[in-house]
Amino acid sequence: MRPKVYSIAIEVTAHCQQKCDYCYNAWREDNGAGFEAGTAKKLLARVDKLLTALDVDHVTVTGGEPFARRDVFELFDLVKARGVGIQIISNGGLVDDALAARLAPYGVSYVQVTLDGPTAELHEAHVGEGHFEPTLRGIRALVAHGIPVLGCIVVTRKNAARVGETLALFRSLGVTDIALSRFSPAGYASRHAAALLPSRDDLLVAFRQA
Repeated sequence: MRPKVYSIAIEVTAHCQQKCDYCYNAWREDNGAGFEAGTAKKLLARVDKLLTALDVDHVTVTGGEPFARRDVFELFDLVKARGVGIQIISNGGLVDDALAARLAPYGVSYVQVTLDGPTAELHEAHVGEGHFEPTLRGIRALVAHGIPVLGCIVVTRKNAARVGETLALFRSLGVTDIALSRFSPAGYASRHAAALLPSRDDLLVAFRQA
């Protein structure tokens, strides 16, 4: 009998088009999307070996931004063929109608997408300029193709007072499952702890709006 494992998280790339000030990854890569084919083959072989040895409930695909990796659907093919569930953590900004249509047949459990405010100004204060509308577009495309979206709000000192408005924006986009995640000063985010770490009062303000 294979050992039962609930979840395996796979960081498929270090690349991300956003520059989130709360990013927990200590490494951040700006050298383009994806890996060389040889590396991709090694990753698929490693995942195949894990899924053979273990009874895995689901795989969580993350990064970086997983959709920045050109060959990520090869991983989805492998995982689906093994009858293992797929969850994806994405910023949504690279998702368009064509990608969502391609993703829909995989029956993923959800794609988690984060919004950090109800306006471009507040969201982009956290993730960088020009990323609000692409994220909204991505959420709309996923919802339109029947792909479950798990909304996420990283609660910081900057956005705690506007959590209610952000929840309302998610709902207006058709997203009803939403998680609040407290800012954690780990990895890259540690350099922004003074500006972002919410106080107890900030958290109470946020949670009372939920």
